[in-house]
Amino acid sequence: MITYEILSKTKDGKLVAVVSSEAKSKKEALRQTANFCYMMDIEVHSVRAVK
Repeated sequence: MITYEILSKTKDGKLVAVVSSEAKSKKEALRQTANFCYMMDIEVHSVRAVK
């Protein structure tokens, strides 16, 4: 399992990690956090693997 961070862009253009998840792929990590992002009205910018 790899830890992934879901990133969102702030109004001033900075990227911030809003949630992290352990998953086998970026797609799976996005699926695992989709409901949280929807409920919190978070627009996902990208997903990155954390070392």
